[in-house]
Amino acid sequence: MSTPATDMIRIKLPSEWPEDDKRRWFSSCSVSPASFLMKFKKSAQDGVLNSNKQAVTYEHKTRVNLIEAWGQYLQHLSDSGCLNPNEPTEARAIPDLIFAYLKKLEELGRAPQTIGGRASAVSMFLSVTCPSIDTTNLRKIAWMFKQAAPMGSKSGRVIAPTLLIDLGIKLISDAALQPAEETPSTGKATRFRDGLMIALLAQRPIRRDNFSCLQIGSSFTKEPGGYAIHLKAEQVKTDCAIDVPCPIALTATLDRYLNVYRPTLLKASPTDALWVSSETGRQLTPMGIYQAVCKRTRQEFGFHVNPHLFRDCAATFMHQQSPELAWMIAGLLGHSNLATARKYYIQGQSKASHDRYQDLVSGLRTTELRLA
Repeated sequence: MSTPATDMIRIKLPSEWPEDDKRRWFSSCSVSPASFLMKFKKSAQDGVLNSNKQAVTYEHKTRVNLIEAWGQYLQHLSDSGCLNPNEPTEARAIPDLIFAYLKKLEELGRAPQTIGGRASAVSMFLSVTCPSIDTTNLRKIAWMFKQAAPMGSKSGRVIAPTLLIDLGIKLISDAALQPAEETPSTGKATRFRDGLMIALLAQRPIRRDNFSCLQIGSSFTKEPGGYAIHLKAEQVKTDCAIDVPCPIALTATLDRYLNVYRPTLLKASPTDALWVSSETGRQLTPMGIYQAVCKRTRQEFGFHVNPHLFRDCAATFMHQQSPELAWMIAGLLGHSNLATARKYYIQGQSKASHDRYQDLVSGLRTTELRLA
């Protein structure tokens, strides 16, 4: 049984950190891209690529995770009487101190995956603030905790995207069974929204955080050929911009959602968010999307298919249907690596990959959406 939240270790805010920790962290966050690239180039020539990591290269969410992990570790040191704020950061990089912190998390009932995540975050924090510290053993500990975590097998939950699309259309159709002039109830508006999210995610499997943050008029636009998704490189985890059209078959459904169902969910709240919470009338959070998708898929299939698993479904489907096009999977999912040439190659292939995937899905589906 999980330990109540009240038994958690408090997280020290950066303003409460020892001066040396603050200085090193904020210095790492403020390095300019040009300065970082110069250092990276030199380290590559020297054959030491890990010595010049900077927090400025991490996405915002990752930085937050590092701040939370280090802040909680500092609080543990303080609670244990082991924190001397006048000592340099290296004094807090002692393995025994860090392992004692991880052991405390285990005693508090934290899950292995959580402990492994904290260990990994502390390791990353040290890599950007104390590059001379060898974090190899800490990374191994993080890996071991994550491997020990009881992970539910996802192999049995990877299903054909066509089944997900059909579920989406079923939800949409159920919510649309009403006279055109009738104002939809919140329940029907929510059902319509969930169906549309599932149908769109099954055909455009972008990451949940990006999907949640789609904004009408900027990252989600209506164009002559239908709707389109535009995500800048800095908004995407892999730093590869995404510019893809939405399925043409969903154009009328999107129109209906925007003009009829979304206003019901808004509750007069001003927001440009595409996906709106039925409870708050504001932008639906990534967790809200996760819960809605898991609920609907569990009701239909007897097991949940979470939003990230949609990406596995798409990749598996594309590989099974056309193995010779497996090279396009990276473009479909927006995957990338650190090589600049590879990054722009994937970016250029994104639309082509989505188009080809759409052709494969459309070729197998016979269900057509007809709204009343």
